[in-house]
Amino acid sequence: MNMKKLDITYMSSIIRKIVASYGVDMLDKEPQYRALLMDYMGNNMNSIEGHLLIISAEIGLGRIFYKVGENKNQWMGLVDSAYRLLINQYEFSKHRCEELILVYMSGIGLLNIENAAKEKQYIEQIDKWFNDVDKGIEDNPVIEMLTNDMEEKEIICKHSYGIRYIEDYDIYRDRKKTKIWNIIKKGDRLPIKKESISRKIFDGVTETTFFIYESDSKEKTYNPEEGSLIGMVKLSDIKDSKAGDETKLIMEMNKLGELNVEVVDIKSGLAESNIIQLR
Repeated sequence: MNMKKLDITYMSSIIRKIVASYGVDMLDKEPQYRALLMDYMGNNMNSIEGHLLIISAEIGLGRIFYKVGENKNQWMGLVDSAYRLLINQYEFSKHRCEELILVYMSGIGLLNIENAAKEKQYIEQIDKWFNDVDKGIEDNPVIEMLTNDMEEKEIICKHSYGIRYIEDYDIYRDRKKTKIWNIIKKGDRLPIKKESISRKIFDGVTETTFFIYESDSKEKTYNPEEGSLIGMVKLSDIKDSKAGDETKLIMEMNKLGELNVEVVDIKSGLAESNIIQLR
């Protein structure tokens, strides 16, 4: 009987979203990690991919790959531990074991599944690795291929990303006169994390919305029509705000090109975040 092929891209995207929002150490917190998997999958939790991700959390696979993410120089031995856990203790099939390991390696950003051909290539290489795993990790020739793909390579941002703001309200008194403030610029090395501080211009603001723009502009600021609106982050239920109160925006992009934006009202501590799916 043929085993159903897993949607590895979908599964790894769920893990990447959790890591992007909460950090890789969330994989080490089994109850919370399992709950987040259920939240992020929604109705897909009842699929075979959903069931396997929940099982992977319950048996401690997340903890192993948390250690991989924290100790990249020791990834070979840790992945070998994951393999032996799945095969020997929980009697997973070898192919399913390989798929789950690929899901987690991609989920924590060590491998990039760019397309089906790339996925197939990795599966084939991992299969060869595990066929020879008893020979010892260090002696396995397949490791060189995987290690080369995981080496630190210079990856740069393909576009610029910024927020819309009101331009010099004190001078123009026009809320419709706006500019885009670039925070991450085209050509910046990934991963990257940048912060920006803005100040409220009115008393009694109860809601702040940041509109996120993408462009090819490398200028500090530019006109909105030169870019494209790709998403937003809204912070609601702000109380007792005054003009001059500060809001911090944190914009972060990983090596897979995923953009995470977080907004924090400094006075109240209220925060909201959004992972923006880029084209």
